[in-house]
Amino acid sequence: MAQFEYTRRWIAIACGVALFCGCQKAPKVSDEELIHRLVGTWVTDESGGNYRFYGENSFHRDGMHSADEVMHADGGTTKWSFSGMWDVRGGKLLASGEVFRSDSAAVETYQVEEKIESLTSDELVLVSANGTRLVRHRKR
Repeated sequence: MAQFEYTRRWIAIACGVALFCGCQKAPKVSDEELIHRLVGTWVTDESGGNYRFYGENSFHRDGMHSADEVMHADGGTTKWSFSGMWDVRGGKLLASGEVFRSDSAAVETYQVEEKIESLTSDELVLVSANGTRLVRHRKR
């Protein structure tokens, strides 16, 4: 009977430790660490019923970024070329600059703020203000 009580007590302790550890939130990653992890080129490659979208976005150590994107849809192709500045503040990716479109002679400006939902060495998940998720993979 004493052995049973001893075993039961250890099981209760183990369950308590497991519950405590399972309830802990992952430590918050600093903006500086997110900046360090973001440096490099990230690829978006999506396709659907009548479209294909491919983009490469490069984040440079000096705070500059550049991107080239191509959309094939409905028998046509549109290309975008972005260049500007980027930073991370409060867990959000901030980017701004100029964009050139293949279907327009005008140079436009852009300003983007997206929440970094997750960031690993291979995958970046961003969420826009309207809740749209964008998944990018590191270019190898």
